[in-house]
Amino acid sequence: MEELFESFFDFLYDSIIIPVLHLIDAFLNLLISPLSSYSPLIRILVVAIFGALLSRILANKFKAGREKELNKEFQEKISSLKYTKDVRDNKLRKIVRKGIKQSADETYEKIILDRFFETGVSYFLPLFFFLIWLEYSLFMPENLVSLTGSPYAYVRGPNVKLSAASVYLYSYNIILAGLWIIELIVRFVSDTRKK
Repeated sequence: MEELFESFFDFLYDSIIIPVLHLIDAFLNLLISPLSSYSPLIRILVVAIFGALLSRILANKFKAGREKELNKEFQEKISSLKYTKDVRDNKLRKIVRKGIKQSADETYEKIILDRFFETGVSYFLPLFFFLIWLEYSLFMPENLVSLTGSPYAYVRGPNVKLSAASVYLYSYNIILAGLWIIELIVRFVSDTRKK
């Protein structure tokens, strides 16, 4: 039985996952090919910008409806606890409070799972997917040596040498932080204009 599972997953990996990853790799290489006259550093920065923008778009898409609905449901359940003080029977009051708390806990678990899913899909998927693509396909150290004469994407003096992955990680995080700040400013300005 174990051999059947192994052969099924080997088939799935070799026949579906690997070809899909190769198609995505070819598509991304095609998208970035107009930038081939620029240095690897510039191309990595463009990929970091694209990854950060994709992360923010995905985060806004997944955050939209369900989070507000679940938070409202959670607050209603927690606020309903105050009405249990009117129940005279202590045993019944404890049972009702326990039921309300369990229901609120289930709703809170849904909120946590949704946030975990949102974080995974919105931030980690683009981060690691583009990181792997850059490091193991587009800018492997061997490719960088042929392009720049160095296995590093960024070199400043003898002590500052960054790989393609490092440049991407730093750039992605800085750009993402910048996008968050811009979103906060836009929200603040639009909220003050509404008042």
